[in-house]
Amino acid sequence: MLSKHFNNKYNLNSIYAIEMFSYFIAIINFIAKAIFNNNKKANKTGIKQFLYFKQL
Repeated sequence: MLSKHFNNKYNLNSIYAIEMFSYFIAIINFIAKAIFNNNKKANKTGIKQFLYFKQL
């Protein structure tokens, strides 16, 4: 996660907020794709995106 890398340099709260925002965007994207496209490809993309944000 981002907070591990930037703990010393930056305010932890702002990094935490950025992380939460990233999760939020990924989840919204995932839900939107699942609802509007409703196909397996879109769902896999949403999950990949969410996992990508978890790795940051």
